[in-house]
Amino acid sequence: MHPPHSRRLFALRSVLTRHIGIVNDLQFSPDGASLASLGTTLRLLNSKPSVSHEVCLWDVKSRKVLASFPIYYLESSLGIDTHNVFFSSLLFISRTQLLLGTTNGLLVQLDFGYFHNMRFNVRSLGNSSIEVCHLTRSPDATVFACSLDDDVIVFSIPKRSSVESMRVIQTIRSQGEKAGSVAILHWMASISPSALLIGQRKGCINIWDVQTATQLRHCRVPAIIGAGQVIYNEKHIAIYNTASFSTEVFTLDGGIKIRSVWQEDVSGPGLFLPLLHIAEQSCIVLGSHSGKAYIHYIAKEEPYEVLKTKDPYPILCLAVSYPWFWAKPR
Repeated sequence: MHPPHSRRLFALRSVLTRHIGIVNDLQFSPDGASLASLGTTLRLLNSKPSVSHEVCLWDVKSRKVLASFPIYYLESSLGIDTHNVFFSSLLFISRTQLLLGTTNGLLVQLDFGYFHNMRFNVRSLGNSSIEVCHLTRSPDATVFACSLDDDVIVFSIPKRSSVESMRVIQTIRSQGEKAGSVAILHWMASISPSALLIGQRKGCINIWDVQTATQLRHCRVPAIIGAGQVIYNEKHIAIYNTASFSTEVFTLDGGIKIRSVWQEDVSGPGLFLPLLHIAEQSCIVLGSHSGKAYIHYIAKEEPYEVLKTKDPYPILCLAVSYPWFWAKPR
């Protein structure tokens, strides 16, 4: 179903096949030319088939894998025990460099610019039992943040340097009542380049100035049981609730609910697409258990679009690229 007297805005272009299990994370490079994916693949290790968790770098135009990095490279090169260890999150820090978090408290910096001699550096965050999640960077790409359970580490990496020499700017700890682990990290450029929104599982939303470690705003919303994201205008937050199969939109000023979207077979996180080039309004894209993506327009109750994939497998992560934002003039 789609809006009458208008063309469909979404269509399936291709299916990339390499991972054999769940794909944990996806992200496009800043120029939209590459796609990074985290998942399990089948490899030959010592002439025997072996399942490995790895990051793959895809060329968006040709749909081919440019390079890959299995997690057991950390064990073979650095002696780090990677038994039952996985990559948990990823972030492009340049066109050819990725920052990866692991389930054993490591930050791994990969440089894919050297295809025959891939470079990587590792920094331990001090606790091998805590997962590094929600890697994100500031609007000017000079400051980074990640979560460790209910704590947030804000850090910088010097230019032409590696994650080994990262400088920790602040460690923001959960204050007062136990608010649960971090579910959302989002830089609030509309407030300040150093304003970081931290949303925690029990519905506690705080906006911090990471340079001064002061709290700028606070509000409460229902528990974030599934996923949550800040809508592009940075005035609202949407929360996906796995218990009620609904995505609810709240104001960040007071936590007032303004919209609710329900879908029976929805699974995984929602993703918000600012369609400024079409109608100056955002929409919500939801994955589902049946391999369909549902596109709801926030400003309208109906209609919505349904994007069908070829296989009826759950859609558990979503990513978006806006290459026209980065297009270079001729």
